[in-house]
Amino acid sequence: RIGLESPDGLVEPGPAIPVVFESEDRGVNLIAPSRFTFEKEGVYWFTVTCGGTLLTRIPLRVIYSPMPPQSASV
Repeated sequence: RIGLESPDGLVEPGPAIPVVFESEDRGVNLIAPSRFTFEKEGVYWFTVTCGGTLLTRIPLRVIYSPMPPQSASV
């Protein structure tokens, strides 16, 4: 399962995705559609769990920057 933890600690569980681990020396790549939204600046953590056990966490820092003003077209 891939979940998302927001900078304020709220956890949004993601979808459960079935995977097959072929052996201990092989990994798994996942490409999955997601609908996570990033409403605040800060570090978001993607959490990867298997059978309820945390396997890893991947950080994503969100920084909002203002849009430059657009010139008016005549």
